[in-house]
Amino acid sequence: MRRYPGFDFLRILAACAVVFSHSFLIAEGSEKNEPFEVSSGEIVAVYGVMVFFILSGFLISDSAIRTPSVWQFTLKRVSRLVPAFLVCNLIVVAFICSAYSTAGILFFLTDWNTWQHLISVLTLQEDLLHYSDTVAFYVSPEESNSWLPATANGVLWTIRVEISCYAIVGLMSASRMISSKTVLFLACLAVASALSYEIQINKFLGDFFFLLPSFATGMVLRLYASKHKTDGVIAAASAAVLVTIALLVPGWQQLEVFFFPLFAAYPLLWIGEQNNAFFQWLRQYGDPSYGMYLWGWPLQQVLRSAIEGDWSGYTFFLLCIPAIICAGYISWHVVERPFLIRRVRPISEKPR
Repeated sequence: MRRYPGFDFLRILAACAVVFSHSFLIAEGSEKNEPFEVSSGEIVAVYGVMVFFILSGFLISDSAIRTPSVWQFTLKRVSRLVPAFLVCNLIVVAFICSAYSTAGILFFLTDWNTWQHLISVLTLQEDLLHYSDTVAFYVSPEESNSWLPATANGVLWTIRVEISCYAIVGLMSASRMISSKTVLFLACLAVASALSYEIQINKFLGDFFFLLPSFATGMVLRLYASKHKTDGVIAAASAAVLVTIALLVPGWQQLEVFFFPLFAAYPLLWIGEQNNAFFQWLRQYGDPSYGMYLWGWPLQQVLRSAIEGDWSGYTFFLLCIPAIICAGYISWHVVERPFLIRRVRPISEKPR
């Protein structure tokens, strides 16, 4: 049995956080009314993505430690990430984008530029699925976000960062460098890079250095804390410190890349260890979080195009989230689960 049954719930919660923030962006044209943006200066979607990467760092490093070979580790990661990514983008382009093409379905599907751009997305050369000239879901209420109606999927930028983090773990595993000291050094290096690197210089590197500290913190958590039972009082205190810093410390947006994973990691691990009836009930239906993340934006664009009048981000979220949760479970059972590689003989973990 898995040792961290609460991780499924946390991933679902993180996916809902991303959908929540995007509800304001897509329904209202901006995120200025999003409550976390108002209170802390940062949308909750960013925190949700950081949670994803903390948990991913924990689980992926654990997978690398327990997998007999780097080849099997790579195969497991590809089978988990690629099928849903590929199927989602193919369906979105062929059926959704074509239906909203201003040039017509036939022209869109037979235009080489359509598939050339899709290939760029699938090969991680583009950070979102955007057809500025031929696709329009609706008219944006904010002139500053004129790009929004033509963007079929705006969350794909994290996928190439995730794959880059997987590659780091794979290289560390191949060189037998996954140890407490090296992982701690990686985390310190990641924080230093994130605090000193100018995101505007390069989009991919900016995204990478922004999320690497969260992923590396998850790795540190796996190497140092996975064998110890967490304390609820310490977890609550850590969460309280995090909330206090986010709300009261000036310049939080410049410091969140360090403070959020530092103080959020332990409470996340504590929640993950809880083995209550609700988490057990939730686990039996699978893990819809990746599918929710991939399908959230496209479904929100479609629903936004179908509604009339002014909708608040709150009501739009309530409208969207049931369909997105259903899409997540369909993706899990139809696309993701059949490709999972389960039968890999574990190796004994030696102390390092």
